[in-house]
Amino acid sequence: QKLEKERERQQKENYEAIKEIPKGAEDVIVVWVYMFLETGCLSLVGVNLLFLTAGKLKRGRDDDEEEEGDTSQKRARENNEDMSDEDENQD
Repeated sequence: QKLEKERERQQKENYEAIKEIPKGAEDVIVVWVYMFLETGCLSLVGVNLLFLTAGKLKRGRDDDEEEEGDTSQKRARENNEDMSDEDENQD
């Protein structure tokens, strides 16, 4: 019964940790998962790097949002600008 309670507690902690993954960490997580698939293991260094980088991304994005509103709209604008630059270069 103790083991069961401990397992439930860990699952709850894991769930809370997943809920707290900041916006902007998606790219880092993709790289991290790719590294896991390539190497077959995750070092503690990799885990720490993930959360350090994710935290930095979140802070950076929060600053951007305060200045320019919604980040996804900003990103869409940047993507459109990049595409229009490429179109001009092809002419």
